[in-house]
Amino acid sequence: MKEVTIDEIKKILGSREERIRELWRRSRGLYEELENHEELIKSVSLPSSNSLYENQLNEKNRDLFDVIIRQKQLGYEQEQEIGQLLLEINGEIEQINRIWICYQMLRGMPFHIVTRLYVDRELYRIVETESRMNHRAFETMRKNALESIKANYDSRETTIELIRKM
Repeated sequence: MKEVTIDEIKKILGSREERIRELWRRSRGLYEELENHEELIKSVSLPSSNSLYENQLNEKNRDLFDVIIRQKQLGYEQEQEIGQLLLEINGEIEQINRIWICYQMLRGMPFHIVTRLYVDRELYRIVETESRMNHRAFETMRKNALESIKANYDSRETTIELIRKM
């Protein structure tokens, strides 16, 4: 799992739904592109090469054969690139979901503070005032809540194990 900073946690908490929606949209687009590449590769498929077949090709056909082979190679390379992008998108989605689970592990006032500040994006001054805590206590609780999210995220526990702790 990729390392995450407190600032990234804040950003993810505030834009989780939009980010996941965007990642799913990108993922669907890549799957469509992958299907198109598979159809292209099938359309340019040639019988397996053997020396008898290759000997019968004249120079013009050999050039066409080389172009088709190169097109297939490019198609395979693009499939690999698309596959890598899909893995990266899935990793981002997993990161967002793990941070969200770690956030939901908070209880009481820490959960309330983080929700209002970063999920609901309310003004700091308003949330602090309505908490009826002094500034130092409020800031300590806010900071500790974010550190708790980060610590759980960074832990060796699987996401399922974190869910079971909730």
